Amino acid sequence: MGTNVDAIARFFEQKMQAHDLVESCSRLPSDDGYYIYSIERRNGLPRVTVYVSDAYSYGFADFASRPAEIGSGDFIVVNQFGPEIPADVVEHARKAQIGLGIVGKLMGALNSREIWKYRSPAEKQASPKAR
Repeated sequence: MGTNVDAIARFFEQKMQAHDLVESCSRLPSDDGYYIYSIERRNGLPRVTVYVSDAYSYGFADFASRPAEIGSGDFIVVNQFGPEIPADVVEHARKAQIGLGIVGKLMGALNSREIWKYRSPAEKQASPKAR
């Protein structure tokens, strides 16, 4: 974990503070130095655990080696300045009921009860059947 993830985490924290449905966002302790957050949401929406990854590109191996704290109903945030996440990796995460994408996608997904089902506007445009 280096300065890249520090910058991503700062950006992430700022965005969470600005989101209308976020009641609180707190970093969880991690023996491995991972950036893992607990997000309490308003309006009866369930709590979400979010892992902020420092992977520049994100693939199946990254998903398989995610922190144990990340499971069904959670979300993985990746570097928005890296290459696009392959659609098959996003779909694999979705089948595990885990959201995967950049901070902007999480911002939209936080409005949904089942965040792993959320599709960004770019995903909807790329796959009209997913609408």
